[in-house]
Amino acid sequence: MKFQNKYRIESSRLTNYDYSQSGAYFITICSKNKKCIFSNIIENSIVLTEIGELVLKVWYNLPNYYPNLELDEIVIMPNHIHFIIIINDKNEINKKYNISEVVGNLKSFATRNIRTFLDDSKFEVWQSRFYDRIIRNEVELLNVRNYIECNPLKWNEDEYFNP
Repeated sequence: MKFQNKYRIESSRLTNYDYSQSGAYFITICSKNKKCIFSNIIENSIVLTEIGELVLKVWYNLPNYYPNLELDEIVIMPNHIHFIIIINDKNEINKKYNISEVVGNLKSFATRNIRTFLDDSKFEVWQSRFYDRIIRNEVELLNVRNYIECNPLKWNEDEYFNP
């Protein structure tokens, strides 16, 4: 599809769905050009790089910015990360946010820290888009958690595999 004479990719988001409403979301974010910068898989175990450690610190810090955000599972693979976040409105905080804002800030905060660490203000960390899936029930939540947990065991078969 073209917009202002440029090709653009259609959004994979559900039309008319409120991504700020309470719920669990499965997110995948890839590194720029699927470059292996976050971790190494050694004997089916993840060994984070310093860049991966910086991403993990930002992940754990997200609830400080989003009080209604619950962190669930995460796996930091060599060139992508999978995680589950839960937006929970039980605290009745007026500030609403959506998953795009949360993911955008995760990417922004991590990029800033990584560029400072590398002393490279132009280092590109992330692909511009991310994949999300709304988790609709407990069975699906358990399946996604299992997928995340087993992801390192299937690295050689992973669609993002890049040795």
